[in-house]
Amino acid sequence: MNERPWIQPDRHTSRRAGVGRLVLLPPFGATVSVAVCMLGMALAATALPAQVTYIDREYQIKAAYLYHLIKYVRWPETSRLASQNAGKSPFVITVLGQNPFGGSLKHIAATRRIRGRPIRLEFVQNPDAIPDCHIVFVPATTSEKFRQSVLRETRSADSRRR
Repeated sequence: MNERPWIQPDRHTSRRAGVGRLVLLPPFGATVSVAVCMLGMALAATALPAQVTYIDREYQIKAAYLYHLIKYVRWPETSRLASQNAGKSPFVITVLGQNPFGGSLKHIAATRRIRGRPIRLEFVQNPDAIPDCHIVFVPATTSEKFRQSVLRETRSADSRRR
């Protein structure tokens, strides 16, 4: 008799995945296996909101940091960005790729101003589509190749604007 009744050799070679397969037999039973599966799903479900909350909080902080950082940036008076109707034209922030901020940055743009100027957000997926803007935010989750293409595109766009 098998000393471990829960391990049974696989008798069907067409479905054979290894030496044996796990078969839940009476000391464990079907009820226990269902309970274990439900417990695993419950634990997985509770871990997910904690991770989402952490990520949301991280990007809320990054959105606030970005806003406060921009308040202290001064462009040279001769630059086109500094001279564009300083009180009327919006301050443009472009988020490239997937928007990691959720509603945090949109809330800041809707409720705050930078040196009296409204904030306009642009969301683009492709570096070739970067609009004329003051700041480009590239999430850290993008690949190195993607970041390099963003640098090339912004440098070439800057040289075309001069």
